[in-house]
Amino acid sequence: MLRFTPLAITLALAATAGVLSLPALAAEPGRVGQTIIRNGEQAAIKGSDTIFTGTVRIDPLYSANNDMRSSGGSVTFEPGARSNWHIHPVGQVLIVTSGVGRTQEWGKPMQEIKAGDIIICPVGIKHWHGASPTTSMTHISICEEKEPGKVVEWMEPVTDAQYNGQGSGGISNRNKPHPERTAYEQTLYRMPHADGAGRQNHRPVYGKPRRHPRG
Repeated sequence: MLRFTPLAITLALAATAGVLSLPALAAEPGRVGQTIIRNGEQAAIKGSDTIFTGTVRIDPLYSANNDMRSSGGSVTFEPGARSNWHIHPVGQVLIVTSGVGRTQEWGKPMQEIKAGDIIICPVGIKHWHGASPTTSMTHISICEEKEPGKVVEWMEPVTDAQYNGQGSGGISNRNKPHPERTAYEQTLYRMPHADGAGRQNHRPVYGKPRRHPRG
């Protein structure tokens, strides 16, 4: 009959729990390892007035690389600032990290968005987003490329009436897209919240996606 000392038992339990780590396996030759982008390594970019109204700052987070086709950026809109109308060929996810903002899907009412909200924009949905008139708004934008460098198709500016909720968009003339592109943006979902029975759920604001009108 085998006998185990207290030390042997302790070492066995530690190994099972992962306290004792085995030497890491060598990386496969030719494979790229992890990349750490340090805070402050990437310069901020001023949003172009050809695709934004007002003051906008873009802080790049990461670009598409290798087999990963998504890219991300943090975008800050000062009060009153907003994007032009635009669509995404592969859709987009926005995560509002601070402030209060606005967004609108073509042909639908303007919606307010706040820190913690997540905006999921399906393929081809014409929309805009930006800050509220009195408060800045920052969101993280995650997009995928349909082809290298192609994540957004920019269109006409948002009018003051549209920004102030006095219009729900009209018939799109599908203006020739701007040549400038950035890793950029929507169906709006709130973060999980408790309903009257205390159950957690997600509340879709826009409902089913639909194609934007064409002129």
